[in-house]
Amino acid sequence: MKQIKWMICYVPLFQKFLACVCHPPNVFTTLTMENVTLVPLTWNWTEPNAVSCARNCLLTYRSCYSFIYSKLTRRCISGSWLIPSHQSRDIHSGDLYTKGAFCGKNFTVKTENGFAACLRVFKNKVNYTSARSHCKDIGAELYTMKSFEKKSILHNEVIAINESVWIGLDDLKTEGRFEWADDGTPLDADMKIKMFTKGEPNNYDDEDCVSYTPSAGLDDRSCSFKKPYVCELKPISLV
Repeated sequence: MKQIKWMICYVPLFQKFLACVCHPPNVFTTLTMENVTLVPLTWNWTEPNAVSCARNCLLTYRSCYSFIYSKLTRRCISGSWLIPSHQSRDIHSGDLYTKGAFCGKNFTVKTENGFAACLRVFKNKVNYTSARSHCKDIGAELYTMKSFEKKSILHNEVIAINESVWIGLDDLKTEGRFEWADDGTPLDADMKIKMFTKGEPNNYDDEDCVSYTPSAGLDDRSCSFKKPYVCELKPISLV
């Protein structure tokens, strides 16, 4: 088994002076399993080695969770989640590296502009607490849309339902401070303005939990309301 570690730093666009923000090391491990394939994020290109392939995958795509690199042809294929395949993978095409992102359990991978999500829509209606609990029971979290790309992914998945769904966002801890349910990080102020329906959130009748409606956007609702919901798997840390 091979491992590749890479630390990614980037310069935030809002910084006036040059500054680096470094993520924890990304660890890719070779996977020898057959009958799996990656969901590609781009066309093929050539790289001198697997480390360079990993570096460019991570720098280019926020949802880079896997890649294939061939020493023979130097071909590099960036990918997101791994999914089951009915065909055996051609081992001569290169080594498959992953960060532990296998999308199974009846979940589906969707991509949008380099972002990828492994999600599952549940149409049965439950309250917010039950929705969050069920997602955790199956090893997932309520869906989080921390980017406009992930909002587009969710929109395309639930538009057919034609009603609002629970997502993993609430201000249960502190009124007015909306936090993502998976890690407790706060909702970005700019995204709050752009993603919520006009006039929302308004905390009418003590509304602390957030739903998404395809025709409108985000809306704070009473956590006791029963709605369909969306669960999302997260990549497994290999560190």
